[in-house]
Amino acid sequence: MIAGGFVPDWADLKAIYQTEETRQHARDWLSERADYRDAWDSWKSARDLILEIAVILLILAEIVLSAIFGIIAIRDDSSILIVAIAGLRSGQVPRPSEPNE
Repeated sequence: MIAGGFVPDWADLKAIYQTEETRQHARDWLSERADYRDAWDSWKSARDLILEIAVILLILAEIVLSAIFGIIAIRDDSSILIVAIAGLRSGQVPRPSEPNE
């Protein structure tokens, strides 16, 4: 209203905002806003907690899967190594050539 060029008279505003009903309405509105803000802050706290737990669980899942697949890879590598050593002993697997000097 003020930005649009319409400036109400001071007496008109005083008549509107001086009543007990208007003051009670303003108090109720401010209380309602405060309650709404408290509820929103409470939800934000719960949301943050849920997200933190989800991130921790995902990190733990990644660690567990890395350990499992690491153990599988070590077993596969050791079995390949055992086969290669057995082949070297029997002469079936060619030895790597020496680098050229």
